[in-house]
Amino acid sequence: MIHMFKKHHAWLLPALYALLLLALSSIPNFSTDDITPAVSDKFWHTAGYMPLGFLLYFAIDLHPGAFAALPGFSALFLGIGYGTLNELYQYFVPGRAVDMNDLACNIAGVIIGTMLYLVFQKMRLAKIKSPYDR
Repeated sequence: MIHMFKKHHAWLLPALYALLLLALSSIPNFSTDDITPAVSDKFWHTAGYMPLGFLLYFAIDLHPGAFAALPGFSALFLGIGYGTLNELYQYFVPGRAVDMNDLACNIAGVIIGTMLYLVFQKMRLAKIKSPYDR
């Protein structure tokens, strides 16, 4: 998966995913309760921001640029910043509101996604260094 992306395309995936999250946040009067009443919207906030944390770390890993010194912190900072701004943006969308619990779930999702990327990276590196692959 990693080799199919050129370094300068690394930021395309998180940018497109962020646009998807923005599009979903822009739907007036939207509620996940209408679609999945048995599943809390907090689950969807957490699950929705996990890929963003993962993809941000992926992009930084491939093309670190200014984020080379602290890639994990940078992924967290960017993801949490985006989740915060997106939650505040909903104040201006009819039928939507800013919810601090939603924000907490956005942040949790970014943290989990970033940690999942670390696990993915460690597994990938362990496979590369394995003496059994010869």
